[in-house]
Amino acid sequence: MASTNKTTYYELSQYVGSDKPTYLTDYNTDMANIDAGIHAAQAKADGADTKADTADGKADGAVLTANTALTNAGTANTNIGTMANLSTTEKTSLVGAINEVDTGMKKNAGDIANFNLTTTTSYTNSDFTFTNCTGIANACDITIAKNSDGSLAKIYGRVFVNVSSGAGASAKISTTLAPTSEFTINPIGVMQNQSTKAMWYITATVKTNGDVVFNFPNIGQGDYYSFVMPCLYYIKDFGDIPVS
Repeated sequence: MASTNKTTYYELSQYVGSDKPTYLTDYNTDMANIDAGIHAAQAKADGADTKADTADGKADGAVLTANTALTNAGTANTNIGTMANLSTTEKTSLVGAINEVDTGMKKNAGDIANFNLTTTTSYTNSDFTFTNCTGIANACDITIAKNSDGSLAKIYGRVFVNVSSGAGASAKISTTLAPTSEFTINPIGVMQNQSTKAMWYITATVKTNGDVVFNFPNIGQGDYYSFVMPCLYYIKDFGDIPVS
């Protein structure tokens, strides 16, 4: 007959005095339970070994990756060079140095963009005020192109006049130029007597109210063609001393 009691975990036979053990039932069942328990424990142990081996392999891979990263970092650091040798003001942070360069580039781009002559105005005979001369019909046209803040301008064109008096002849136009102080461009162009073909330089005075006065030399009466050379001029006063 079967045992009266069983063990807690594998249900092995536990007999009392009145039990009659049987090998075919009790013993064989107990051996089967023991065998199954040992096999299950062995399987778990083998699985743990496999997982441990896998973890060990991953750990080795992680170490290799870390060593490679460390080597690459060292190479990158060598390639970057010495921070103290940077030409920027910022020398302790690479990001700060890059931002400093970026800020400078943006400022330079703005300065370069400011060289664009965005406003162009043309002046013809009716826009001129002549002194001791008269404008030859349809032969006076001056163009002024300036940048956005008016610090830079290009003046070019022609002023063809008949001089009635040899002294103090001039031609004036009122413009939007606004220098902080009056200055004279000497020379701004040349003029030629249409009879003798003799040539002289002419000057231009840019006044603070925007008037541009083309000054002709003291010459005799006659027809004169004046050509204003197409040049860029700084209208803003940078405190420099003009060469006379």
